[in-house]
Amino acid sequence: MLFFAQLALFGKTAIANTAVLGVVKSAENQTSWQGIRTRLQASGVSYCIYDFSKVKTAADLNNTDVILLPNVTTITPVQVKALQEWMAKGGRVIASGAVGSLSLPQVNSNLRSLLGAYWQNPLTSPTNLQTQNTATWIPSATLSQPISGGVLIPVGSNSQTLALWNTANNPVGVVTTEQSIFLGWRWGVDAVSSVEFDTAWLKGAVSRYISADSLTQTPVETALDPTCSPASVTNSNSSPVSVPRQNDAVDNMANSAPLNTWSEVPNGSQIQNLTAPANQEQIVDPNSLNNSDTKPAVDSEIVRPAGAIASRPNRINIAVPKASTARPPVARTTNPKRAIASRPNPIKVAVPRASIPRPSVVRTTKPTRAIASRPNPIKVAAPRASIPRLPVPKKTSNSFPQPKPRTTGYTPRPKPFTPSPNRFAQVDDAPVAPAGLEVKPGTEPLMAKQVTAMRQELENLIGRFESTVLTAQANISRRFATDKSQTVTSFGATPEFESANRVVAQAKIGLETFVRSIAEQNYSEAKSQWFQTRRLLWDNYPINSKISQAEIRAIWLDRGSIVSAKSEQDLANMFDQIAAAGINTVFFETINAGYTIYPSKIAPKQNPLVRGWDPLKAAVKLAHERGMELHAWVWVFAAGNTLHNSLVNLPANYPGPVVAAHPDWAMFDNQGRMFAPPTGKVFLDPANPEVRRYLMNLFEEIASNYQVDGIQLDYIRYPFQDPNANLTYGYGKAARQQFQKSTGVDPLLMVSADLSNVNSQQLRSLWQKWTEFRTRQVDSFVSSVSSRLRAKRPGLIISAAVFPFPKQERTEKLQQNWESWAQRGDIDLLVPMTYALDTNRLQQITSPLLNAASLGSTLILPGIRLLNLPDIVAVDQIQLLRDLPTDGYSLFAYENLSDSLHTIFSRTQGSITRTSPEPIPYREPFKAVAIRYAALLYEWNFLLANKQIAIQQPEFTQLSQQSYQLQQALNQLAINPTSNNLSSAKTKLASFRSQFPEWMELQVAQQPYQVQVWRNRLVTLENLLGYGEKMRLKRS
Repeated sequence: MLFFAQLALFGKTAIANTAVLGVVKSAENQTSWQGIRTRLQASGVSYCIYDFSKVKTAADLNNTDVILLPNVTTITPVQVKALQEWMAKGGRVIASGAVGSLSLPQVNSNLRSLLGAYWQNPLTSPTNLQTQNTATWIPSATLSQPISGGVLIPVGSNSQTLALWNTANNPVGVVTTEQSIFLGWRWGVDAVSSVEFDTAWLKGAVSRYISADSLTQTPVETALDPTCSPASVTNSNSSPVSVPRQNDAVDNMANSAPLNTWSEVPNGSQIQNLTAPANQEQIVDPNSLNNSDTKPAVDSEIVRPAGAIASRPNRINIAVPKASTARPPVARTTNPKRAIASRPNPIKVAVPRASIPRPSVVRTTKPTRAIASRPNPIKVAAPRASIPRLPVPKKTSNSFPQPKPRTTGYTPRPKPFTPSPNRFAQVDDAPVAPAGLEVKPGTEPLMAKQVTAMRQELENLIGRFESTVLTAQANISRRFATDKSQTVTSFGATPEFESANRVVAQAKIGLETFVRSIAEQNYSEAKSQWFQTRRLLWDNYPINSKISQAEIRAIWLDRGSIVSAKSEQDLANMFDQIAAAGINTVFFETINAGYTIYPSKIAPKQNPLVRGWDPLKAAVKLAHERGMELHAWVWVFAAGNTLHNSLVNLPANYPGPVVAAHPDWAMFDNQGRMFAPPTGKVFLDPANPEVRRYLMNLFEEIASNYQVDGIQLDYIRYPFQDPNANLTYGYGKAARQQFQKSTGVDPLLMVSADLSNVNSQQLRSLWQKWTEFRTRQVDSFVSSVSSRLRAKRPGLIISAAVFPFPKQERTEKLQQNWESWAQRGDIDLLVPMTYALDTNRLQQITSPLLNAASLGSTLILPGIRLLNLPDIVAVDQIQLLRDLPTDGYSLFAYENLSDSLHTIFSRTQGSITRTSPEPIPYREPFKAVAIRYAALLYEWNFLLANKQIAIQQPEFTQLSQQSYQLQQALNQLAINPTSNNLSSAKTKLASFRSQFPEWMELQVAQQPYQVQVWRNRLVTLENLLGYGEKMRLKRS
């Protein structure tokens, strides 16, 4: 060993001709290499190092008889072929950790044959091994030491289980074959196992193949390692392993592997490593930028060449359970449907029983793809006794216990709320949709429309539950791999997943019972099963594991909460809670009812409830210290509020400080009233040039004097109107003068029936012009604000809180035409107030908004109102928005965030790893795209490894190849956001999206909801690329 160290110091080639153990060094084990080196040197085993990037043939491995593969998750086809040929000549392998789990499925298949097992998932907590074999080389003294291991799945008749984990169900911990030993833990990682434990197992494993006399050498402590071939040269300035620069690493992978692998995608911290200076040499793994090495391996029977199935008929059928027969999601593509019968050797893998939910809307303008019709799902003939019953809960009501509000030094003010039978109920000017389904227990018959809606709600709830579970499962391995200091203890371990799967199975039985009961006209039983199944899913919703993605998670921090804080420390406590909940964007109420929350030189008065300090200044500081962005939330045209008057002991008819100082700026309704019923708010006249100038100066003051990250425009509209009820607005002095000048008619006369010389057709035309005039006032102001603020602060994010009504209704009643703002690029974020009391209604309100033509390149952030919303319904609504092609969500408001919901958020939201914060999509759209695509790969790999994807051999090859190409393109764009890289990424994504429905032809019959979710997420990637191109590249 001293000889090798001396050679390294003199910069000579180090060749270990006498080494008995060759140790593979790769990008994946680079971060834990010091721990590996320490154990190698402590063992006294004569070893040398293979630079895995240089292994092309079996000859490159001929310097040793035994090879150690410590936690090498990415292996190329060339490398696995070299291993196969080397082992065919008598070579032996010791492997550890999730070997090859991020490699091609074909590579994984070969590795399983070589190693006799594959890594499935990490254990939930440290435990010890118990031997199942009397082999003399087993280091029995180590068996009592608990370590953080993983579950191995033996495959093949030659595999032998050597040791089990001493935990529930005794999963396998060590597997051997004649030529291999597979250790079910990440050997060499300090956070997993001790040096003594790993050293003992290494010496024992090597002694199985090499005589004791040949094993040892004199241990020498050195920072350099001897190399196994003359291809790698050591010198005094670098590691003896040849280390490529970041771009070389990408090139090496591209040149050594076909473009068809499932692999990793960048997160924020690793991207920084990728952009190191060219003269700084380091190993970089382009396929594991999230540092994941625990992806479940892919089973060898998932995809098999036709020649390997000679004894079977043309189709492989592996126990595919019968699915329910509701209509699948609508797939939208320009490609014709291919006939399944024309494809060779279709392969089905075991897929859990899946419901077939109704479609979610895809935000796209492509034509709808035809789906074969299915029989009426309600007509089900099944014996009652043949379907097990769900356990009957004590309650069958649809009620939830109301959570206690979170205590933050103030008492939230209760607000009266009564659901309205109308489409929307008006609560504080925000539209709140009532519950979509009103179902009462009893024997009363159900109408066909009710049955369809009830079935759809159950199917979609099951789909969201399963989607949440899948995300949690995929994230478990990802978090375990990327956070080396963490042991997985949260939801996602085997017992919890088994419980979740049992819940899904029960829920699907409940759905079948509901359908059968409807067919038998047993409406009492049908309703009972409907209530029970919903309750079963709600009571067992996955809320203990990270299930969020790279998304916008926003919350409105309301004026009431802000003024309850009497100091920066009080406000800091709120921001601590918000950050702990995984929120990354705070809409901080900065202008309310004409008052500013900060001391202003433009506005007449600061809010009188704030004295002696500047909450906005403190909020910006506190948010940035916690890695969050802070956007100033401003009331635009609403400038007075009777509710606020009562809080500051002012008369109810006080119009607010702005209108009190400038009465001519006010807007009136057609009856001459200043206060808009029933909200009691006073509005400014958008047509008044002085109003526009005042507001512009106020917003510029905020952007110039405070490092806010964005401005959110609220009340960017006229008051709510109903022309059919003789209630219209906009009759400010300036507006009336301007309209009369352009048309010759005072608009107030049109509603006072004082136009005797004008016929009805002319009156309709004039009324349309009046509507368009008012709408233009809002449109032009948004455009002016956007251009002026971006000129001062190019990186400032402009958002708008808007109503989700259909366009015609919205322009007639509010003069809010946000489509024009989005299409012009005036705003970055559209935040529709899609408030609903249940998830079904939220989907009905949100889906029509997800239209690419309407949104342009603007991101969409639907709102969820927490007031009177049970915690689990809030969680379910968030999951719906994650499953739709949206970019995140926004919660209204902080004062309604309960302790229990905050606890759920702290467990389920935020970065998967501790060290790698997620990019916020509106700030780093290209990095967000790469991270979100990585999440898709994790889910697909997880299902492939567990035989839960049905796909044909030709389609699998195409999917594998194009997924790799797309991943490389998105990685390159995230690392180097140039126009050329963007063009390449958009082209590859468009191609991938167009073929995805064909690749999922079999899967959609089993899991239509999940397939639609994947398609929606691909649409979101496309939207983010468009946003990044138009909003970030061009603006910069």
